[in-house]
Amino acid sequence: MQELVKITEQNGKQAVSARELHTFLESKQQFSNWIRNRIKKYGLIENQDYIVFNKFIKNLEGGRPLDEYALTLDCAKELAMVEGNLKCKQARQYFIECEKKLREVTQRQIGEVKDLKTIEAKIMVARFYLEVCSPNENSKLMLMHSIANPVGLDLPDYTTSKDVLRSASELLKINNIGMNTRQLNQLLLQEGILTENSRPSNSKAAKDGKSYFKTLTEKGLEYGENQSSIHNPKETQPLYYENKFMDLLKLLNLL
Repeated sequence: MQELVKITEQNGKQAVSARELHTFLESKQQFSNWIRNRIKKYGLIENQDYIVFNKFIKNLEGGRPLDEYALTLDCAKELAMVEGNLKCKQARQYFIECEKKLREVTQRQIGEVKDLKTIEAKIMVARFYLEVCSPNENSKLMLMHSIANPVGLDLPDYTTSKDVLRSASELLKINNIGMNTRQLNQLLLQEGILTENSRPSNSKAAKDGKSYFKTLTEKGLEYGENQSSIHNPKETQPLYYENKFMDLLKLLNLL
């Protein structure tokens, strides 16, 4: 967008020089008369619609230093609209575009601040989680991704596991096995791959004041790893090696 009238900043707000606007609009009136008439006719309020300051340059007409007027963007747009010549429409559209760009920048800055505050809050919680719960390396990486991914930050997708780890529900779906996770877990418990543990819980969903969760046994660790649950770090969540899952299904006579 071509700059028609320079827009600067006065007291933290965008401002337009009334003298430069007067020149662009090609008014036939002397500037001092033009601006005073506009202030009186349209009820412009000092320190709200405009501010006055002295510009200490040589006055070609002699006398005291020139008074300069800094107009708000809204005020400049209004004065451009009422000028009533060929330049007024061009100036009005220019100021509208400037306002649009200012809103876009402001909204983007607000969004960036919100994102930053969200990230800072997540990092504070993550630090507390890491200090108190001492999760394994894979859980740490999952936590890092949960913070970085929503804001478009890429992290290396590696783990210290022997192979890619996936949940039972994912692997059942990938391999088109016609059963759900609960049915699979029953077979794994019977085979000694899983064991059921419990912990005290005040949750309304808890049975007899306890929360129950599954853990891979020593025999089961051939087929996966116990990770900290993403729902509660005090519980484990069995995850299974992708390249070992078919062997596990064969062990259960499902293949």
